[in-house]
Amino acid sequence: MGFKYLLCFFYVIAILPSKSLTCFSQSATFTNPIIPGAYPDPSICRVGDDYYLSNSSFEYFPGLPIWHSKDLVHWEHASFGIHRKNQFKFEGLASSAGAWASSISHHNGVFYLPFTWVDWRMKVGFKNVILTATDPAGPWSDPSIITDTIWGIDPSLFFDEDGKAYWLMNHPAVGFSHPGASSIMIQEIDLKTMKLVGNPSFIGRGAMLSSQYPEGPKLFKKDNFYYLVIAEGGTGQFHAVTISRSKNILGPYESYEGNPILTHRSLAYTHPFINIGHADFVQAAKDEWWMVCLGSRPLGAKDNILGRETFLVPVKWDKGEWPVISPGYGQVRQVEKIPNLKNHQVASIPTRDDFDSTRLSYVWTFIRTPNANLYSLLEKKGSIKINLLPTQLNKVESPGFIGQRLRFRNGEMTTKATFKSKSKNEEAGMVIYKSEKAFVKFVLNNKQIKIVQQKDSLETTLYTAPLLSTTSEFKVIQRENKFTFSYRPEGGSWTTVLDSYDGRIFSVEQSGGFMGTFVGVYGSSQGAPSKNSVTFDYFEYKPLED
Repeated sequence: MGFKYLLCFFYVIAILPSKSLTCFSQSATFTNPIIPGAYPDPSICRVGDDYYLSNSSFEYFPGLPIWHSKDLVHWEHASFGIHRKNQFKFEGLASSAGAWASSISHHNGVFYLPFTWVDWRMKVGFKNVILTATDPAGPWSDPSIITDTIWGIDPSLFFDEDGKAYWLMNHPAVGFSHPGASSIMIQEIDLKTMKLVGNPSFIGRGAMLSSQYPEGPKLFKKDNFYYLVIAEGGTGQFHAVTISRSKNILGPYESYEGNPILTHRSLAYTHPFINIGHADFVQAAKDEWWMVCLGSRPLGAKDNILGRETFLVPVKWDKGEWPVISPGYGQVRQVEKIPNLKNHQVASIPTRDDFDSTRLSYVWTFIRTPNANLYSLLEKKGSIKINLLPTQLNKVESPGFIGQRLRFRNGEMTTKATFKSKSKNEEAGMVIYKSEKAFVKFVLNNKQIKIVQQKDSLETTLYTAPLLSTTSEFKVIQRENKFTFSYRPEGGSWTTVLDSYDGRIFSVEQSGGFMGTFVGVYGSSQGAPSKNSVTFDYFEYKPLED
């Protein structure tokens, strides 16, 4: 036993049982993804011994989750960049619009969070903005709109050693003939006025021949080289990470002959992870380098139900050389050696919410901004009341749904509702939701229990039976892409009412979109006025063994 491990052993003996400590060696491991569920487009920055990471959130509110870690493996929720209803107008946003590809950075005591706000109803459809905060826990500012940019997405900032700041983003291609062609632009920015300075330079078109969708640019400096990292190939199977470099920040940039530096495109669907891309680099406190990237876990065949998640990959390189990603493997691995950093103790997400707090946990989210009268945690301790509003799940409205991301390959979801409908329009229960065009309702409705599927514009009733009790429990068991629905009236036994439902309706491959699947509690009067409500006593979402 080495001295380091012996010291750790005696320290643990000395402090037990008052608290626990994990002493990691480089033989310890972590499991990917590090942030499971629909948390795509990761961006990362380091401030001293602290690391901060942001994700995209699209039409969901609160938006742009911010995470904090000290070891790059264990992440705790810090805040949301979009946490006030007046920061952005979510009403009427189509699925997969909203907040795209945030990029978190820190400079001179200020955190910056540039991203693209997408609303197809706008004349152009895109506007690029920056949020700022002096504390990553918030509050985050109202948006500063970068008005002097034309169409483009995925902005980021780079702070050079001479004090200048630069704005990077994907830019529309001019004179390109093939589909998906575009450029990466860079331009100086004055962060006091939030105005671009001078003229843009175009520093990349992607590394591949006839490259498609070069986007998500990140710039950093190492050994007197400026390294430009981008995603290309689209967000599906052909997603990839490529790199180029220059001695001059404005170029020209030399593309690495070993590109792409990371992709799973040639692995088809034989690997546990697919769609790998959209990456960011970070130099750790112990002079290690790591990369965060997005990817997906196919559930059954090639169906991506959970959405795009956040992964961590080791990076190695020598001075003046190009980076080697996942040395010896070249792939994102399920089990990886941990960074050589002090372990960060983080509380795990509780599997059960008894709604005994006066505020909802950060895991709960809304489709667009919620109505002020949607819910209450104060009516009865240990329950949440949802008021039935006329908004509907199959419209681009803010429905009476409060959900959380599916995070497990196999899981069990259970809730208990008390509800008595007063008209045929009123319904309440559990919903599994992908978008306004793909969801399943497991609800009490007009003296019935029903399972209703929405697929595109078609609504199909999958199960119906007389309601036995106004207080009822719902259970859904997910085994990869198969879902089993069970029901229990108060005082009764569980009965399976729909077995092995084909959940491919929730997959990106079948239903499109940029986000994964959500599950949660729901109530609606479906277009009609109502003063009725539904009460949920708890919601449990727990993993099952693979």
